[in-house]
Amino acid sequence: MSDRARTAYINFPDAKAHNVPYAAPPTPQNPVVKGRPLAFLAALVENVPLLPTILYRNAGFAGLRSLSELDEVAPRFDPTVIRLPPPSDEVPTGELQYASLRVPPRDAPGRFYTIADYHDAYKSGRLTPSDVVETLLPLIRRDVANRSPHSTAFIDSKVDTVREAAKASTTRWKDGMPLGLLDGVPFGAKDDLDVKGYKRYIGTIKDYTGGKEVETSWCVAKVEEAGGIMIGKLSMHELGMGMFAIQALKL
Repeated sequence: MSDRARTAYINFPDAKAHNVPYAAPPTPQNPVVKGRPLAFLAALVENVPLLPTILYRNAGFAGLRSLSELDEVAPRFDPTVIRLPPPSDEVPTGELQYASLRVPPRDAPGRFYTIADYHDAYKSGRLTPSDVVETLLPLIRRDVANRSPHSTAFIDSKVDTVREAAKASTTRWKDGMPLGLLDGVPFGAKDDLDVKGYKRYIGTIKDYTGGKEVETSWCVAKVEEAGGIMIGKLSMHELGMGMFAIQALKL
């Protein structure tokens, strides 16, 4: 890619050439199964220790780990390569305005609380971000004796951090100085994203932060900078490869 094209992106990785002879990939060794045999094999994979590892290696997924060319390359899990608009594009300016929100009617089936609902409640003084957080925490915490069914959706919530963020947002609204439409709006981060103070399991039992402190992923940080309150890490399929994820890839 040319230098001009590379400058059209933020955090675009630099390519590095290696003088390594081409080697054809190994032939996959896993059997091709369908129908009932596939269901039976899936049950075995789920319950027989080491079988997932054997199938994983037979499929060649572990091949990249043996490439010495990647020894000094840090893995990147976040979509941090961002395209910049060309000079000819019209770039919107200013903050998101309340009038631009598409809010479903209040009597719409299956309606959920929207950004506009939170904004209206905070602006009118009917609720504060702290009120909302204190209502949500008992529902999503997994470190309490009597868990709510809703806590299954969350991996962890840093209660003190959440309350501090809500208190700061409440103060801004009280002083008439909210950061914008997202100030005080609660949100969760999927467990494949790094968030400072949280571990990252990506739907497994392994802590992929390695026990080290991490910096918050760009997308989460930007919502927090706008006043959004990150109330916890969200559960996900193992490595994002559950049935719903596979169906999404097919769309």
